[in-house]
This record gives sequence, structure tokens and C-alpha cells, in this order.
Amino acid sequence: MTKVAIVIGGSGNIGAPLVGRFCDIGYRVVAVARHKRQLLPLGMGASNRRVVIRTADARRERETIRLFDEVKATFKRIDVLVYTPGIEPDLATPVARCTAAQWRDTFDVYTYGFFLALREGLRVVNSGGHIVVVSSAVTRFRAEALPEGIFAGPYASAKAAVDELCKWGRREAHDRGIYLSRLSPGAIATPFHLTAPPERRPPGLIPMEQVVETITSSVCEGREFDLQLVSCPRRAR
Repeated sequence: MTKVAIVIGGSGNIGAPLVGRFCDIGYRVVAVARHKRQLLPLGMGASNRRVVIRTADARRERETIRLFDEVKATFKRIDVLVYTPGIEPDLATPVARCTAAQWRDTFDVYTYGFFLALREGLRVVNSGGHIVVVSSAVTRFRAEALPEGIFAGPYASAKAAVDELCKWGRREAHDRGIYLSRLSPGAIATPFHLTAPPERRPPGLIPMEQVVETITSSVCEGREFDLQLVSCPRRAR
């Protein structure tokens, strides 16, 4: 029977390539985003018969519950859940000028949304299935080595909360026969970093292909992971 993967944030920089890769290796993929127009390109191309697009706001409890119930009812199984939503981080605003709305938006997308997805995933993902979340290397900075001119307090706090939720949620996942994996990459080759001004340009970028392959190969091989991906400094030209 064909396996089913849900990719929340399926139209994003990481989610869209994951949708394509899961299709390539034979999964039926439910690609989820807030707006249908963001998902329509995923339904084009040779593998479109394997993609099902669904709209849901990961920050809304009722929409998240409805999503999982509908997918389970339609396909009778959910084998993989990958949580990838993101918003462009504001690295120029220090905590002293961060608004309550900015703080809430950051935590809603990264932490609350993942909590909802994890809770529902623990309820309906098959035994032997896999839940994956993308965290960040930003939580690994030591206090005395924070990068100058970068203000990532809200973003780093939200990702640190995701890390803790994984740590405690993994025990519950194992009790249900489910893998729970976390990937914490450094700067990935996304438009945000590729077009960054010199003052915040990372010294090296992780290829998107490496991120996608790390996730999909581990899932296919049934290997739970808690991995850091480190970028390699670019060579001077």
C-alpha cells in the first residue's frame, strides 16, 4: 500500500522540495499551506498525481484537527508528518523594540503550530510512522559568542521551545511506536540568505538538497535522528 506523507508548510523553501522528493520516492503527499495559490505549482509536473493539496493554517487548532481527520479518513493511514512552516526572521529588531505581535507571530508559527501538529500526529500517525520538525542552529550560539549586529531573540526562543518539546514529546511518540526526529541546520541556501546584505551574510550555506536528502533518507530507512547540519565556509574567489 502506498505510504502517505503530510508536509505542513508544503509551499515553503524547505517544504516544497520535500514534497517533490517524497513524490519521487513513491509517497502520496499531502502538501499543506495557508493559501491554495501557494500550493498550485506543486500539482503540476510529472508527479502531480501523487500530490494532494490542502489549505490549513497551522496556527489554528480547529483547522489542524480538521486537516488530520480528513487525511486519515481519506487515505486510512498517515506514515510521515513533516513540520516546516517559517516566516522571514526579523534579525534587525532587538528585544527592546520587539512588539508583542511580532513575538506572538514568531511563537505561533514555530512553537504553537508545531505543538498542534505534534499532538494530532501522536493521535493519528501509524505505529512505525515518523514525525519530523525542522529546528535551527541558532539555539547553539554561546552567550559570549552571539553574532554582532544580529538580533534573533524571539526566533531563537521559539526554536529552543521546539527543541524542548521534541525532547519531552519523543518519549510519548515511542510509547505509540512513532519516531520523532529533529533537524537543526545552520544557514540554508534560501533566498533569505542568498540575497542577504554583507553584514548578515553567513560564511557558508547548506545546500537545500542536503536538507531534503537527510530527512527523506532517514525516514525511508526508519532511522530516528536528532541532527545538526553545519554549513561549510565559502572559499574565497
